[in-house]
Amino acid sequence: MKKLASIFMPWAIAALVVLLTVGVIEQAMSYSKPPSDVFSNPQRVEIIGYSDHAMEPFISPYGRYMFWNNLNRSAAHPNVNTNLYWAERVGTNNALFQYRGQVQNTDTGGLEGVPTMAENGRFYFTNSAMVRGNSTIVAGDFADGTVTNLAIVPGDFPVRRPGCYTLGPEVNRRNTNLYFVQVCGKGASKTMNLRMAERVGDGFRLAVVDLFRNVNSDNLDYAPAVSEDELELYFTRKKPWQPPVIMLATRSSIDLPFGLPKEIEAIKGFVEGPTILGDRLYYHKKVGGRFVIENVERNMR
Repeated sequence: MKKLASIFMPWAIAALVVLLTVGVIEQAMSYSKPPSDVFSNPQRVEIIGYSDHAMEPFISPYGRYMFWNNLNRSAAHPNVNTNLYWAERVGTNNALFQYRGQVQNTDTGGLEGVPTMAENGRFYFTNSAMVRGNSTIVAGDFADGTVTNLAIVPGDFPVRRPGCYTLGPEVNRRNTNLYFVQVCGKGASKTMNLRMAERVGDGFRLAVVDLFRNVNSDNLDYAPAVSEDELELYFTRKKPWQPPVIMLATRSSIDLPFGLPKEIEAIKGFVEGPTILGDRLYYHKKVGGRFVIENVERNMR
């Protein structure tokens, strides 16, 4: 028996070392920064028949539709009525869309913005006029330019703290994970961090694992967007006294937190609100006092 043990132990120790090494490598892959030159060739996206501000774009699964909102209502623009709009892609041109109008049944008199949609047509957005607890995220079913069955998203994912609320949703393609922004405080003490909730029944529950522990910072981090496989996270970061920039963080498995983020160097100027579809990353940009939509294409390696 002792002889068998003496033979087996070195193999067991070697196997354990291999497992630990794989785990360390996997974690290192998750935490490493992505390259900054993933994208290039920024170009303006044209929306035929639309000339107002275009912000917070979202490209639907398979790329047929683009959704966005006009200028955000704010202290600087208190009389703006922020609503949702949609357009249809013209042929296979990733930078040309035909305006179809306002998304029907979504205007409730508040601020409606930051649209996102799963492949089954489940449509989410921020609505300041429909609030449950401290969540402004609502959902309905989109078809042919109209949203039906509109209601506050149920579940136990808003942070239940005074002065905090949730907004800015991003749903994954399968409608199983809901990424969003947690906002706390006001003025100089305001914080904005990324969170994720998992589907439970008809609602969502805050994820147990902190997927953004390498991402969230002392700056304002908001407007999340994920790739189809959820291994890439795009978001906006705003540092004090600087224009916002678009960041990218990656991970090697959906079971791991996202790694350290890196600014996408090809995207210049006052930019926010990324959305990714395949090899194209869309976002809005301030050009001459008006917000327009641009995209960049992924570099082939």
